[in-house]
Amino acid sequence: MNVLMISFPAEGHVNPTLGVVKALIDRGDTVHYVTTEEFKERIEGLGANVYLHPNHLKGFTPQKVTSIHEFMQVHLKLSYDILAVVHELADSIPFDYVYHDMFGAGLLIKDYLNLPSISSSSSFAMPQEQFLKMLESGRGLPLTPSLEIEKKIRL
Repeated sequence: MNVLMISFPAEGHVNPTLGVVKALIDRGDTVHYVTTEEFKERIEGLGANVYLHPNHLKGFTPQKVTSIHEFMQVHLKLSYDILAVVHELADSIPFDYVYHDMFGAGLLIKDYLNLPSISSSSSFAMPQEQFLKMLESGRGLPLTPSLEIEKKIRL
């Protein structure tokens, strides 16, 4: 089988997939992993084919996030770049399914290719104070919907 793997390009998202990559390859599947340069050697070392996209997370850490909007902009750039790589690959590789991280472009790719998928879910710990600070710095946007928005939701 041709397996397309998509993961958010961060240690806590890629590392949990490495055992899965090895197991798939050991059973005879061909793994096509879309990631960044930082993970290329590690994933190729398991026998997977690696396809690169730009790393918009370079130097970006949860501690440096100034707002949820800033993070979402990076997230969208990553998703767009991953989609561009997959668009090219899909012309020459008949993927059977997508293995993707719940966080990131995986679900978008699954829908774009109209393929079945398996998803994994990674999480990380962040101090509550830091998380709330990041949310509150959202350029003055409220953390709860306004009454006007709540009325529209109920309609």
